[in-house]
Amino acid sequence: MPSKQTPPQAVFRETAPRRPEKAGEVISPDFRAAERRGRTRYRIRIPFTLKGNGDPVQGTTRNISLLGISAYSKGPVDQVRPVDCCLEIPASSGRQVIARGTVTRCHPMAHPNPDGSFEIGVFFREFRLEDEKTLTHYLESVSSKEQAEIATAYKELKKKLADRKRRKQAELRKKRLKRLARLRKKQWREADVRKKKLARAAKKAAARKPSAASKKPAASKARPAPKKR
Repeated sequence: MPSKQTPPQAVFRETAPRRPEKAGEVISPDFRAAERRGRTRYRIRIPFTLKGNGDPVQGTTRNISLLGISAYSKGPVDQVRPVDCCLEIPASSGRQVIARGTVTRCHPMAHPNPDGSFEIGVFFREFRLEDEKTLTHYLESVSSKEQAEIATAYKELKKKLADRKRRKQAELRKKRLKRLARLRKKQWREADVRKKKLARAAKKAAARKPSAASKKPAASKARPAPKKR
C-alpha cells in the first residue's frame, strides 16, 4: 500500500528548540518535565479531537500551553502513541489548530463529569505551519483578557477595601461618640447626685446649728434690795 504523502500546507515544525544532544544521548524525563513546566499554562475549556490509529476521541481541555494540554476525554487513549490533536479555537481567534503530539497519561476518573471519563495529558511535538502562530495569538489574547480582568478585579477589590475601611472608621467614630455621650451623661448624673448630697448635708447642718436667741443666757432674776433696819 503506497504511503500517504503530507501535502505542502500540512508541513509540521517542532514546537520549541531542543537542547543539543550528543550522539546516542537521550533527553531525560526530568528535562522534558522541566521543559513542559517552562511554558505558561492557561485555564481554557475548548473542545478537541484526538486522531490516531483508532477511532477519534473527543474531549474538553482543562488547560493549554504551547507545549501541550491537560484535558478530559470521553474515551481511553493509548499512551506513548503519536496523535494529532485538533483544537477547536474560537472563531474570533482564527481556525482549527492541529498539533502532533504524544499522550503522556490517561487515567480513568473516579467521578466522571459531562466533559469526559478520563483525565489525559498530551505533549505537543510539532505544529502545522501557521497553527503555532494561531495558538500563540489565541493564548496571548486570553492572557490579555485575564490581565484586564485581574486589573479590574484589583481595582474593585481596592475600592471595596477602601469602602470597608471608611465604614469601619465611621462605625468606630460613632461608637466613640456614643461612649463619650454615655460618659458625659454619667458625669452629669454623678455631679447631680453630689450636688443633692451636698444640699442635704447643708440642710442637716443648718438644722443642727442652734439659733442666735437660744445662744443668749437666760436673764437672772433681780434680787430684792435688803430692807433697812
